[in-house]
Amino acid sequence: MYQLSQYTAAQLRKRLVDFRDMSLFSFEPAKVTKLKVQAGGKTAVVVKEGEGWKLSEPGKLPDGFELDPSQVDVQLAWLRSLRANRVIEAQVTDGQVGLASPAALVEVSVEGGPVQTLRLGKEAPAVANSAKELFARSTLDALTYAVDEGVRTRLGQGLELFKRQPRPDFAGGGQVHGLESLPPDLRRQLEAQMRAASGNR
Repeated sequence: MYQLSQYTAAQLRKRLVDFRDMSLFSFEPAKVTKLKVQAGGKTAVVVKEGEGWKLSEPGKLPDGFELDPSQVDVQLAWLRSLRANRVIEAQVTDGQVGLASPAALVEVSVEGGPVQTLRLGKEAPAVANSAKELFARSTLDALTYAVDEGVRTRLGQGLELFKRQPRPDFAGGGQVHGLESLPPDLRRQLEAQMRAASGNR
C-alpha cells in the first residue's frame, strides 16, 4: 500500500478522451496561400504572392507600419502547434457558446485543400486550478473545445502580429529592446545571452 499526492493520482486517472489529439489546425505552412485573423474589431489578411507575403486587408495601413514576412511564418507555426486544453463533453450549440458571432476568427487557406477555420466564443465554465478559458471550435472535427484566453489576446493584436520589430539595441549596455512581449525571466536570460554573444564578436 502506497500513498500518492493528489496531483500524481489525478495524472494517473486518465480516460480515453484525455488521450485525444487536441490540435486545432492541420496544414503544411509552405502550402498556405492566405491567412485571415479577425478579433477585437480588427481584421488582418495576408496573401501569398510568389515566394513572399503581401497584406490585402486593411487597405489603409497605420503610419510607420512595415510588414515583416517572417512574422507571417511565425504566426503560421504558432497556429499549427496550437492545442486546446480540453474537450467540452456537454452538447452545446453555436449560439449557446458564442460561436455564432465569434469573438475571434482565424481562416487558413491551403493550396489544394479546404479552408481551415478556428472560432473562439464565450468564456467556458471554470475548472479546478485552470486559467480563464474560451469555447472554441475548428473545422478539423465537430467537437467543442476550451482554449486559453491568451489565444484571443494574441489574435487581438491584429496587424501587430505581422509588424517588423525593431532590432535589439545593445547601446550603453542597457535593456535589449524588441523583447517587451516576453515573460520577464525569459527576457532577462535572452538579454544576457545576446549581450554575451555581442561582446564576443
